[in-house]
Amino acid sequence: IEIEKSTNGVDADAPEDAPEIAPGDTVTWTYKVTNTGNVSFAENEIQVTDDQEGTITNIINKGDGDDTLAPDEMWTYQKTGTAQNLTGSGGQTQTFNLTGNSGLDGQDGNIRTFTAGDVSVKASAFSRTNSGNWSEAFLGAFSSGLGVTDTSEGNGGNDRHKVDNVGRDNYILFEFSEDVVIDRTFLDSVGADSDITYWVGSKTDAFNNHNTLDDGFLNSLEFTQDNNGESSSRWANINNQQVAGNVLVIAASTSDNTPDDRFKVKKLEFQQVESGIYQNIGTVVADGVNDSDPSHYVNGEPDPQNPGIEIEKSTNGVDADAPEDAPEIAPGDTVTWTYKVTNTGNVSFAENEIQVTDDQEGTITNIINKGDGDDTLAPDEMWTYQKTGTAQNLTGSGGQTQTFNLTGNSGLDGQDGNIRTFTAGDVSVKASAFSRTNSGNWSEAFLGAFSSGLGVTDTSEGNGGNDRHKVDNVGRDNYILFEFSEDVVIDRTFLDSVGADSDITYWVGSKTDAFNNHNTLDDGFLNSLEFTQDNNGESSSRWANINNQQVAGNVLVIAASTSDNTPDDRFKVKKLEFQQVESGIYQNIGTVVADGVNDSDPSHYVNGEPDPQPGQNSVLFSLKYNQTLDGISFTPEDIVEYNVADQSYSKFFDGSDVGLGGVKINAFEVIGNNEILLSFEDTKNISGIGNVDDSDIVKFTATSLGDNTDGSFELYFDGSDVGLKKNGEDIDGLSVDPLTGDLLISTQGNVNVSGVSRQDEDILRFNPNNLGSNTSGSWSVEFDGSDVELSDSSENLDAIGINGEQLLLSTTGNFNVPGVSGKNQDVFAFNPNNLGVSTSGTFEELFTELNGNDISGVHFLG
Repeated sequence: IEIEKSTNGVDADAPEDAPEIAPGDTVTWTYKVTNTGNVSFAENEIQVTDDQEGTITNIINKGDGDDTLAPDEMWTYQKTGTAQNLTGSGGQTQTFNLTGNSGLDGQDGNIRTFTAGDVSVKASAFSRTNSGNWSEAFLGAFSSGLGVTDTSEGNGGNDRHKVDNVGRDNYILFEFSEDVVIDRTFLDSVGADSDITYWVGSKTDAFNNHNTLDDGFLNSLEFTQDNNGESSSRWANINNQQVAGNVLVIAASTSDNTPDDRFKVKKLEFQQVESGIYQNIGTVVADGVNDSDPSHYVNGEPDPQNPGIEIEKSTNGVDADAPEDAPEIAPGDTVTWTYKVTNTGNVSFAENEIQVTDDQEGTITNIINKGDGDDTLAPDEMWTYQKTGTAQNLTGSGGQTQTFNLTGNSGLDGQDGNIRTFTAGDVSVKASAFSRTNSGNWSEAFLGAFSSGLGVTDTSEGNGGNDRHKVDNVGRDNYILFEFSEDVVIDRTFLDSVGADSDITYWVGSKTDAFNNHNTLDDGFLNSLEFTQDNNGESSSRWANINNQQVAGNVLVIAASTSDNTPDDRFKVKKLEFQQVESGIYQNIGTVVADGVNDSDPSHYVNGEPDPQPGQNSVLFSLKYNQTLDGISFTPEDIVEYNVADQSYSKFFDGSDVGLGGVKINAFEVIGNNEILLSFEDTKNISGIGNVDDSDIVKFTATSLGDNTDGSFELYFDGSDVGLKKNGEDIDGLSVDPLTGDLLISTQGNVNVSGVSRQDEDILRFNPNNLGSNTSGSWSVEFDGSDVELSDSSENLDAIGINGEQLLLSTTGNFNVPGVSGKNQDVFAFNPNNLGVSTSGTFEELFTELNGNDISGVHFLG
């Protein structure tokens, strides 16, 4: 006799085949009973029952119509009911602890029983040769879990009592007292590797009807998959809650081409199939023979509960996430912060579940727009919160540049997950290390501190010897997480102890009180940070200019390049330069929290540049020849300051104080309160650098300026790296675009660099990828002098500068352009309509106070 049971027409033997039936709808169970033998059964000899619905008596089809079920004849029984409201999809997660205290070997075919809650499981062991011969094996139970000693492994000594695939493949068969949804298993006492193969399925009353493993049995199970790991104890996420069953088989990987897997099975996490899935079993009995068949139904998966929330914060209507986007608001004026909160998930939030806060302004309660007007923020709906205040008087633009020196004297390896703290001024930072495999598995790592900076020893790098204690992307990718005590604007980082290459990927963002609430790196965390970019270098120690001061935040992550196709980056992180977001820029962060999900967004404002006051504006210039002005002697290594208001002269930079006696400054640019870029007329040996060519640029960082100039030099731009190699390609004009940081350069003669060939009356733009001893970047045309009648031989440019949107120009001799004429000691301004290869605009006079000299460099100091 055979019974085939279906639910609403679906032969749903397994839960994953179950039809979806809404609560309250009609459910129909059909029981097709077939005589598979050669003996007829009278109707009263046949009994059909359902373990949930009782005896089934309604026969809707009697085959040939008589009261005898003849051989090969099929009758159809039926039962209808009402679908229940099923409330879950597997019950609460429970755990089998599969431990014990057995010997290493014993009776093959032994069975061990474990219980969790009201579910029990029987476990037994088998092994298989490569040719397909199966045998029972001994299942041991130890403090580290279940292991297998097969017939080829003697008494199980020498680590041969684990689940392994060395020699014979080892299998553990789990037979449960009811259908369960397996979630994950904990593998302990791992040897070289921990790859597994597993199977899930259902067999009739498997707990009480012990099965024997063979190829046919495995092939009859509904679901199989591999799960690969590494050489440490781990949770293996198996099945992904896809398949319910009362049979689970776990084996050392059967698809491993280089079998070296060896482990014990310590825990099983599961969920009971007791809610969410309705199962009933139909049984037929006729004259001593019987058969059973299950079927299932579900209410249908509810939409996954994916709550999501987003906040978009603006200041006076400007989405000023970054400081450079900040609107200008005068001190004392009204400032309005707007917080647009959008439900980005599929779960509604009641008003009292939503909390909007501002790290500077406190809790925000004023809702000026509730979307559809009710008190529930539905999916895709947006509410608008608002707060008003008075703009503060901000005094700076990001604070002074400060430096974290990230050095120490640690060992090469130590406790993974350690945290190191550094301080610069009144700002502190905590640093920690992580690593990631190519498949996305994250681990904490050891962060070492050395004289050459911070390095990482990950779990695959042993004790960190053989140069494996650096930040690298060889094997596992290494990351350093920096969590600051306040928001800062990161400027650049110094990479030392560089190996083959020094390409980096970095992320910047803000998290709530990151310094005191330590975060853990994973893919989601990195994706939540506001800004990410690559910075590529070479095989020498270098400053990596990161972020370009675009994004303020209290979190920075630096990694060996994650986008490198040929990973060979290896370095230590020695220094971080930063600016505090404490003056000049007002930053506040809006945060929304709703039912466990959250989002944050910053915005900024500045007071704007004050109107120029008398005596504040100066013209800085350098001279080709010695000259006395206002009784002060100036030489070509000096920079002169001319105060526009009182028409007085003073010494801004005294080159002789810092070893430049006898040197002629050919071009310069002031880039900060204490930083000056310089290029010289001839090759010069500079302290701390060596020989500097006339196509190079150095940066002078001052500790004092004026009559007692002091400070240090470093190489800023190596012209030979980017094509400035001929004598005529000496730099004689220099400025920096304040918006982009690009260099504007004019040359003494005609110039021919990658992609650009120009004359000495033109200005080139250099967009750097890297600066310093390994300069790289791209060239373009900024200003074509011949387009605006700078074409005579005396009109070659030999000094350039920027004043707002104006270009400041001086020439080697007399000039005559539309509206303005003058001599080589004069400075005139160009007001551009268009720049580049089709330059157009107008000229005006700017500075004509000198007599009998020639200006070699110019800068407007406002």
